[in-house]
Amino acid sequence: MTAGSGVTIDDVDIDSGGVRLTGRLHRPAGAGDRLPLVVMCQGFGGLAARLRMQAHTLAEAGVATLTFDYRSFGRSGGVPRHVVDLAGQRADLRAAIVAGSALPGVDPSRVAVWGVSLGGAHAVHVAADGAPVAAVIAQVPFNGFPRRVEGRNRWTTARLFAAIVRDRLGRRLGAAPHYVPLVGRPGEVAIVTTPEAVRHVTDLGPDVERVEQVAPGAALDMLRYRPGDVADRVPVPVLVCAAEFDTETPLPLVRRIADRAPHGELRVFPATHLEFYDDPQLWARVARTQVEFLRRTVAAEAPGRGAG
Repeated sequence: MTAGSGVTIDDVDIDSGGVRLTGRLHRPAGAGDRLPLVVMCQGFGGLAARLRMQAHTLAEAGVATLTFDYRSFGRSGGVPRHVVDLAGQRADLRAAIVAGSALPGVDPSRVAVWGVSLGGAHAVHVAADGAPVAAVIAQVPFNGFPRRVEGRNRWTTARLFAAIVRDRLGRRLGAAPHYVPLVGRPGEVAIVTTPEAVRHVTDLGPDVERVEQVAPGAALDMLRYRPGDVADRVPVPVLVCAAEFDTETPLPLVRRIADRAPHGELRVFPATHLEFYDDPQLWARVARTQVEFLRRTVAAEAPGRGAG
């Protein structure tokens, strides 16, 4: 189908170890063969539909983009639903890279991976583990929990931890997932409990597709999940886009990824974590930086190839 503004959108089926994932390819209309491709992945509990603005912008700049829903989320298969599985999501991202590289008109030697928040951590990890990518963009990437989590005191932290353990142990014993809200008000038991997150969800309106509840057990794995520890194994250029006023993925933690990557670059923007998702003015600035990076790394026209 056609999206207008010189971009076409087509559904793409992806097989991830027997789980059917649903992706969407944004492609510059009328583009020739051998296009560069950016494979994009979401954060904790995120859906591919929320990356529509970012995917469309990069496609307008001449780069094909592939978004997809992780297993058990959105339009992808997998049960039980809304279970965040770090290893499974990395497998899904690798499967999307392989499937995207094989799409007609895509140059498999010019594929980049792009991730936001938890997806940014996944992007760094799969590149460090040898995924066939030529560049990495990590946008406000997760790199370990901050010492102090905004909107949460010791009591609510203990209640959330109890819910995390209940979900994790229960599922190991064959029980159904124990769900908690993805976003809640300060003092409530939820994954994110900041006033900004509440405003963010309210501003989306009731008709925007989103995940209301998730199984929180993966938070135990995230205690030891730090892409900065493996960034020194990433052999390709890495662009890290950070938010100066981020309390969820704070700048000092994010900076470590760029510092340790052999070809790391850090760009800091005067913004908060959630403003990176839906603020059009901020995204316009971030997009210019990312497009310039992609042109230097994967989108430059190569001899004998069609223009990208």
